[in-house]
Amino acid sequence: MVFFNRAMLGTLLALFLATPSLALNILMYHHIADDTPPSTSTRVAVFQDHLDYLKEHHTVVDLLWAMDEIRAGRDLPDNAVAITFDDAYRNNYTTAWPMLKEAGFPFTIFTATQPVDQGSRLVMTWDMHREMHAAGVTILNHSHGHEYLVRSDTYDEAWLNNAMESIRTGQARLEAELGTELPKVFAYPYGEYNDLLQAALREEGYEMAFGQHSGGVAEFSDMMALPRYAAGGIFANLNTLRPKLRGRPLPVEFPLADPVTNDRFPILRVRTLDNPDVRWDAIQCFSGGGDPLPTRIEAGWLITQTESELRDGRQRYNCTAPSRSVNGVFYWLSQQWLINQGPVDR
Repeated sequence: MVFFNRAMLGTLLALFLATPSLALNILMYHHIADDTPPSTSTRVAVFQDHLDYLKEHHTVVDLLWAMDEIRAGRDLPDNAVAITFDDAYRNNYTTAWPMLKEAGFPFTIFTATQPVDQGSRLVMTWDMHREMHAAGVTILNHSHGHEYLVRSDTYDEAWLNNAMESIRTGQARLEAELGTELPKVFAYPYGEYNDLLQAALREEGYEMAFGQHSGGVAEFSDMMALPRYAAGGIFANLNTLRPKLRGRPLPVEFPLADPVTNDRFPILRVRTLDNPDVRWDAIQCFSGGGDPLPTRIEAGWLITQTESELRDGRQRYNCTAPSRSVNGVFYWLSQQWLINQGPVDR
């Protein structure tokens, strides 16, 4: 029996060691500065700590290359991580870029184009964008006006036209200023989306879209609701970031439920996928505030629901399950909710 257990453990370990090359963890930053709003900022010294840690323990890869590899079912380097920035703040150019060049790391910036057009001193100028683009930095669409795209009293044709117009304008302005056609890849402002917007993006020819909920990316992920780990504000702490970067995406069947709901006690019910390394018996789910949620696995379904009424706005369920083969490694899933932000009859 001891021999059998050791043999099984060896098999599981081999499976786990093969798995990381098929998964990607993505970091999301906003400001890299010591004098900007704390909730969206990573202090300069802390950012340097992040880069040093990544240099020693991970392989930083280009986002679009890595996503192409994942969608094609090809291997990534072990412990692959991609770096992204939302909003194209000027300190991304003045502070973060020199540090990233020194580290030799590729990265991606998602730009909302209206603040650039308006000459806001908070964001990079078009000249800065062109300089970075010419140097190989990936610059992609984050809408024109950085609106709350799905917060609306109605989800009618006019709402969808307005949302898509902001997205189309953002893409067109980037392509005009950078002088080239860009991949149709989008990052949702505030990380907010719904089923209707996802479908419209697909119809428009978008290949993928990124949110701000947490978790890793694998071939089974929803390409129109891709997660990223926030690395600013309270989430910049390297002690709590390390285990996330070691984590794996929880194998479940996507897409998840539409995030927009008027139910203050929403149920997450999602079918699990086979993976012998996942300890489904030890899965735990929590609210965004860290409160434990009643959770069960029932006939191949993961089911969890809050017992406490969720407040209006962005809320979240996070679920983690430990690896059988590697101590301290967890599989991770995040479901975003937008409570009472859509039509009342939804």
